[in-house]
Amino acid sequence: MLKSQSHTKTNDYLEDIFQHGFLTVISKPTRICASAATLIDHIYTNNVTSVGISGIIITDLADHFGTFYIIQGKHKHKETQQAKIRIFSENNIAKFQILLDQTDFSHILLIKYPNNVYNKFIKLYS
Repeated sequence: MLKSQSHTKTNDYLEDIFQHGFLTVISKPTRICASAATLIDHIYTNNVTSVGISGIIITDLADHFGTFYIIQGKHKHKETQQAKIRIFSENNIAKFQILLDQTDFSHILLIKYPNNVYNKFIKLYS
């Protein structure tokens, strides 16, 4: 990728990417060793209207570096919600046990698919 100007096949590959509306966001070497530096990790985007930040994370976890691309967009601020808590008092535990005793779980055994059984059980249990 770094020698696309002098390597015909690499240049053709990049031209094809560009013709399909994509841009490269990583342009520096992502693998460096004693004898060479190569760009082997690619990130492409076709979103040219958003501002993005791309970069390379230098690490020795692998034989090449990590890459990232973060699109900066308009974020809507969500209002914070009050955290739900459970009070495990003896009284509340007793109420919960009564509710469990009164809940009919028998129809769950008729459901064919395990995921559906689990979802129905959790809905009743909650």
